Amino acid sequence: MTLTRDRAAAMRETYPSWELRQSESGRWWAYRLERLTREQRQDGYRLTLDADTLDELGVLLGQQTPGDKARPRTR
Repeated sequence: MTLTRDRAAAMRETYPSWELRQSESGRWWAYRLERLTREQRQDGYRLTLDADTLDELGVLLGQQTPGDKARPRTR
């Protein structure tokens, strides 16, 4: 459990504009702390993300970070 907490803490440092949480069922969620522009919303950026694992959430966060060269993908 400590390893997961350490990885989650590192991910929070990497993505400070997101709040990360793990549900009681073990699913990972990220909530954007900053507002999105209309253009960002139209481009597919989301306010919330969810994934089965912390690794999957990290991939989604990388895709959803404004300024990335890669266009975000929606699920």
